[in-house]
Amino acid sequence: MQSIRKFIAKFISITLLTSLLLPFAGSVKAEEYGTLNVNVSPAIGKYIVIDELTTNPVSSETTGNASFTLPAGFYTVDFKDIGSPWVTPADKSIQLDAGASVTVTGFYEIEGNIYGDLYVDVTPESGKYVVIDELSGNPISSETVGDASFTLPAGFYTVDFEDIGSQWVTPTDQSIELEAGHSVTVDGVYTLAPTTGTVNIVVQDNNGQPITDGNVSLYTCTDVNDINSCTTFYASTTSSMQLVNMPVGIYGLKLTVTPGYSGAVVLSLNPQALVAGGTLTFTAQYTVAENAGMVEVYQLAANGVLRLYGPTPATITNAIYKEPSSLPGTYKLGISSMPSGGQYVIDYVTNGNGQVLSAPYT
Repeated sequence: MQSIRKFIAKFISITLLTSLLLPFAGSVKAEEYGTLNVNVSPAIGKYIVIDELTTNPVSSETTGNASFTLPAGFYTVDFKDIGSPWVTPADKSIQLDAGASVTVTGFYEIEGNIYGDLYVDVTPESGKYVVIDELSGNPISSETVGDASFTLPAGFYTVDFEDIGSQWVTPTDQSIELEAGHSVTVDGVYTLAPTTGTVNIVVQDNNGQPITDGNVSLYTCTDVNDINSCTTFYASTTSSMQLVNMPVGIYGLKLTVTPGYSGAVVLSLNPQALVAGGTLTFTAQYTVAENAGMVEVYQLAANGVLRLYGPTPATITNAIYKEPSSLPGTYKLGISSMPSGGQYVIDYVTNGNGQVLSAPYT
């Protein structure tokens, strides 16, 4: 009976002790671990983490940066060979305390004299950039403003120029090879963004042929979706033309049907918005009247000025005049001016079908 009492008392003592220790068991276990951070440069660096007590690896071969949650203790980061021209860093031993974080950095160097100088010059001085290691893709500088120099391991780098505002055009990023013992200068020139553009006006007939007797007017507008908002006259033309250095804004085309044509239409979007550095093209198409014919005038002295009178009048200054969209009717040819001491002899004017439109005269 006494032995039974001793057993019960011992059982109660053990149970009580266990119940008192249980609340602390979890916290003791959590504090047994710490964090090991391994960073390598370049990113192709490789390593294994080894437990120094057991000499057993606690990680597989790892490439690049990584973090490991491990029991408190002593560890070695064993860096591995990644081939020529890289020199493998020395292994590093660390003590990892419970609840602590330790960072180990392994920098692979290039054999021999590994450093060179990179100079970055920017215009204007507000230019910004970041230097990036092309092998790892990681930046090796913070965002830098203005001219600066960097002493870096030999390798390949990109100077990544940053935007400094809409009024500036950002330079193209530049990639360079930096050799050991040498220097490289990279110039980043920001240029002012263009504030003008180009407007092309194509004037043609319904056969796609250029004409010179249209009546096309270009207006500035306030609404890109409403041709009725185009109320401020800018320029006019009878044939195709190009307008350069045009201020940015909204432009629209208005057409007037001229003799020899039955209608006119703008084939392109109308109005259109011109942006800085951009180009707009308007196409005005005139439909040739079905009963139109050809009027041709030839003159030997191209520096004279003739006047063609009739349903489709014209002022003629070229040696050859041809107008395929002339309306039928009677035409007469007059001399507006002639070279000093010159004389015109008008033989005939024809509509292209052999019909003489005015009798020969001197």
